[in-house]
Amino acid sequence: MEEDEEDEEGDLAALALLRASGAAPSSHTVSPALEFAKYLCHVLSLDERFQHDTMLLRRSIMKMLHVREFSSDASFTNPCISFSLPTTVCTFCNHTRSLDLCRDPELLAHNWNCPSCQQPYNKGQIEMTLVDIVCRKNERYQLQDLKCKNCHLPKADSMRSRCACSGEYGETKSAQELLQSMKVIHGIALYHNLPWLQETVEWLLPQATAE
Repeated sequence: MEEDEEDEEGDLAALALLRASGAAPSSHTVSPALEFAKYLCHVLSLDERFQHDTMLLRRSIMKMLHVREFSSDASFTNPCISFSLPTTVCTFCNHTRSLDLCRDPELLAHNWNCPSCQQPYNKGQIEMTLVDIVCRKNERYQLQDLKCKNCHLPKADSMRSRCACSGEYGETKSAQELLQSMKVIHGIALYHNLPWLQETVEWLLPQATAE
């Protein structure tokens, strides 16, 4: 009984970490009224019968809150991160589907069975695919082209410290982007109990932050 409670607490802690690691960035404003309005209008717009009325309601609310209707602050962003593995094939029946490791309710309940034949997916193969994704993300970051911060042209000469326009060179993809994606995958590894993936990400995380 105590072991079941400990396992449940561990799952809840891992799920909280998974959600926190990929939390959607908040808008530039921190207005509770604006956030409530965005969520309310998004929920109401799910019903096709009220889409026009919802659009008018949203326009009126944004006008009252002094927010431009089509600005980034007025856009709804799903707070739950999504991480999908496309074309995952069941080794028993060859059924193919995408696995969303952060949103799929069956996977979050630790049910790794194929919906077609009810046989378990090859979790080791899935973990190997995720490790390969992590390694390729890290490789793309390390081998990325540098571009000028001023004219945005890629660096053509390896010996130059500055661009011909005297601008400094910068990264195409920031270390913060790599770090954010690694945090999401680390949360997936912890929640779904993928030790090889967890070890790989934890080895790479210090390198991503060493900037």
